[in-house]
Amino acid sequence: MKRALFLILLFAPLLAEGVRPQRDRIGFSTTPEQLTQVIELAQKRSPVLLAEMERKTAGKTAFVALSPHDDHLLAGEFYLLSASLLRADTVIVFGLLHRSVKESLNNPKNLLVFDDYDAWESAEGAVPVDLPLREYLTKNLPRSRVLINRKAHSEEHSVEASLGFLKRSNPHVKILPILVSAWEWEEGAALAEELGALLARWLQERKGEPGRDLAFLLSNDATHYGPDFSYTPFGIGEKAHQEGTERDRKIAGETLLGTIDQRKISLFFREVVDTQMTWCGRFVIPFGLLVAKRVAASRKLSLYGIEGGYGDSYSLGVLPLFARGLGITAPFSSSHWVGYWAQIFTLQE
Repeated sequence: MKRALFLILLFAPLLAEGVRPQRDRIGFSTTPEQLTQVIELAQKRSPVLLAEMERKTAGKTAFVALSPHDDHLLAGEFYLLSASLLRADTVIVFGLLHRSVKESLNNPKNLLVFDDYDAWESAEGAVPVDLPLREYLTKNLPRSRVLINRKAHSEEHSVEASLGFLKRSNPHVKILPILVSAWEWEEGAALAEELGALLARWLQERKGEPGRDLAFLLSNDATHYGPDFSYTPFGIGEKAHQEGTERDRKIAGETLLGTIDQRKISLFFREVVDTQMTWCGRFVIPFGLLVAKRVAASRKLSLYGIEGGYGDSYSLGVLPLFARGLGITAPFSSSHWVGYWAQIFTLQE
């Protein structure tokens, strides 16, 4: 009886109109109990990785996180190495357009897709949207670059994946979901500059601080490899898996760690976007970093990338959690795997 009452109180806000329901109720935790179990099992599976990240980030404030959007039972610790480290009052969550959503919008380019929800459902209850910030941005960005589309957000899962982890770390967090379309370098960089300038002004007018009042989460999974993804540049099998994961690590190490400047961001774009790698979030990462870099520059600060870790669905396998309703949504093998790169970016003078 007490448990039933608790769940009713927890999810009562979801009964209100304007709350976006969770789409993936198999791959992502839907209750606080499931999320707690995922976190505890992930901590047991990768204690060294998590302890090292705690050491590297001690005393630092996360401003940007690169976080996965694959099943919690596959990528659990990579959420802890990224989304869980954000503490800002408002987190802008940059998601992407997976194929079906992208095609439903006629394959847009150089476009930012906003939602019109008041809140989003998560395992920790409803997460409110920062409505004043959304209104400010949609009114001040060029109309040709803005689309408000509830259907796209209701069908896209790349934002919802991390919300339970965000709210567990900061129960009062607000979010601003934005889906990033494909973009060409010049047009996308100009749009990122404009969005970053607006956010810098927003913070300044409210005497806000980056990292404390505003942060960014960039939703991404690394390479999707195998015939199912029509992507086998190294062939099939164990050797191909090794070469594919090594390439992910190499690209991330060269472009996403240490002091982040325009050269590193453009190098990521050339290495991943221009070569049409199946890095799921290849447009989100450079766009989000350009926006965050512009906000940081307004305070005479720069971004500094700190590695959380890399893994993949084949090497890691499934967390041994047998919870009713929670599972995996795709197979994994040496010929069908997804990479995960998790990290944060702090601010430095």
